Amino acid sequence: MAEVTGVAMGVVSIAMAFKGAVDTYLFIGSFFDENNRGCSYAALRYHIEKTRLRLWGDQCQVENPSNCTLRDRPVYIQEVVVKILAQVKNLNADVQTLADKQNVLPSEVLPNKDLGKSMDPNSDGVAEMGSRMKLARPRSVLSWVIKDRSDFEEKVERIHKLITDLFEITLQQREIQNLNDGLPSRAIAPLNREDLLEALARDRTMIHQPLGLAALAKLSQSRISVGTGSASCITSQELTIVNTSSNTGILKRSDGSYLVVRVEWNIVKSGSHTQRYIDRIKALGYVLEQVSESALRLPPCYGVFDDLSYEANMANEGEKRLGYIFGLPRTDSTLNNLARHSYDEDLNSYPPITLRELIKNQNKGSIPLLEDRFQLAYTLACAFSRFHVAGWLHKGFHTGSIVFFQNKGGKGMVDVTEPFITGFQYSRPQEESSLSQSPLQNKTLEHYYHPDADRGFTKRLDLYSLGVVLCEIGCWSLVPSSSKNKTRAEWRKRMLDTVRTELGWRMGSKYQGVVRTLLECELPSDDLGSEYFAMQFLEKVMKPLCYCNA
Repeated sequence: MAEVTGVAMGVVSIAMAFKGAVDTYLFIGSFFDENNRGCSYAALRYHIEKTRLRLWGDQCQVENPSNCTLRDRPVYIQEVVVKILAQVKNLNADVQTLADKQNVLPSEVLPNKDLGKSMDPNSDGVAEMGSRMKLARPRSVLSWVIKDRSDFEEKVERIHKLITDLFEITLQQREIQNLNDGLPSRAIAPLNREDLLEALARDRTMIHQPLGLAALAKLSQSRISVGTGSASCITSQELTIVNTSSNTGILKRSDGSYLVVRVEWNIVKSGSHTQRYIDRIKALGYVLEQVSESALRLPPCYGVFDDLSYEANMANEGEKRLGYIFGLPRTDSTLNNLARHSYDEDLNSYPPITLRELIKNQNKGSIPLLEDRFQLAYTLACAFSRFHVAGWLHKGFHTGSIVFFQNKGGKGMVDVTEPFITGFQYSRPQEESSLSQSPLQNKTLEHYYHPDADRGFTKRLDLYSLGVVLCEIGCWSLVPSSSKNKTRAEWRKRMLDTVRTELGWRMGSKYQGVVRTLLECELPSDDLGSEYFAMQFLEKVMKPLCYCNA
């Protein structure tokens, strides 16, 4: 009885120590320093460490002593955890002595509305402000100016090491990986200040690469929103298309070298939205150029090609053709798995193979191992979380938009755990409305889209397509697209029937639950904010997928 009481007291002590450590953090949204912008990065790292601590607390359920995962750990481990959290609390107190308080309302809390016209208590503007303040939960409406940057940075570094110690003594390696993968969306979701995003985007090595790239993606998106970012325009003097119907070309670089590239074509038909659609293609091209890295599962993008010869030939039809120019993924010494890959540079003879082709051309000896399919699903989910945090919706996700580059000398050999995402013809910034040209016009792909997609895409409707793809990966078979006269509602019912009757025994209950969550659109609506959405996506999708094992 005394031992049980001791365990209970241990987890209660951990819960109290965790609350003390979290509550003493300053509200990062209010950091500024007009005279020394270098302080922004120090403040940003402070915010990231708070996010890491929150992720650890959620993972171990420390705020719920009855379900705390540390209940069964040895008493000495519990005592060490309490001591570490106490040190974090003390360091937070030290940080407060390094900052001056000023009574200023943080700009991130204010909605992007004309408050002078919408301050009625029942207005949308006031409701939006209230929801943002509730999500941010600052303990006081204050602004802070860092007085001693070097001392502040030293305190933040010590906090970082303490939280890393928490990870290592309480979590398994798979759990640590999952929290690291969930960090970009959780940490970047509440950041709207350009200086903070730019500081993180500049230094991708101090924390980890996907975090910096996700920040760069969000920063790039914000710049095209105000017209300060544009894709590189590839000319016919730089790009030679192999033939008029090909998606392969030869790109001449500025240094005189040549690359075999793949072209992802966008056909634009004349109409009232033509110029807006062209502008959107070029805007996304800019974002892809900035962040096309293997860590985000995007092949390198070199710009956008406006095929003027196609336009001349199709003058009577009123069509234009623009293409994203993609090259071979770069190997990265910081990513151990990718560093082992050597892809074949001849993309004309050995083009990328789509997931649809892999599944369609399967035979009994070519079905990937179960653990490889789990990793493929998890990798795709991580990619979506980082794409969405930048404020973009894919809108065209299916097995044909997932590609695998062929290994050098492999003659068709690919690694299914290394997917790359393409198919950005219909992508758009989340806050922009859909245009008339839509993925829903392709009836052969209609089963990948939610019945309500024609009313406009949201993040959870965008993720419905991921649910369909994960179902196909789990069963390693394509949803038949030959069935005639099926509505999207009928397709959805068929998919859910497959999840209920087949996916569980094939892939296990965790995987089955994730696919059901995506198909049932059980994730929060966009109205509840990106930070809350990121938290729920990590909990309901990324975490269970990470724990799937053969």
